[in-house]
Amino acid sequence: MKIKIWDLTMIAFALIIVGISISGHIVGQNAYDFNWWIALLIYAIPAFFLSALNGILLLGAQKLVKHNYFRICIGLIPSIVLLGFLFTLNGSLEDIDGPMEFIAISSIIPIFITYLIWIRKFLKSDESASV
Repeated sequence: MKIKIWDLTMIAFALIIVGISISGHIVGQNAYDFNWWIALLIYAIPAFFLSALNGILLLGAQKLVKHNYFRICIGLIPSIVLLGFLFTLNGSLEDIDGPMEFIAISSIIPIFITYLIWIRKFLKSDESASV
């Protein structure tokens, strides 16, 4: 089964939108001037670009790199970058300092879930191709 860039992008985008909604709702309960509908509107475009770049990176790694170990390491790059943004967070959701930290909070789990789906599909396709 071939993995398409559009499939990975849409899975990640849908999961990120859910993450933005949940994070926005949590932050909105703690900060009176934060509206999670506005957060959903504002962060939908960066979420789409982030999910598209993640899909391009994963499929580029799948097509250009021959060894599975290096594919897995390259596929972890977006999760590691988002984790780096989370380390700049002061410790709780009430202390979000900027948009990069908010998008990191709402995107790290969806990007990692997409990464796990990608690993499963390309390892499954490698096994069926070798048989």
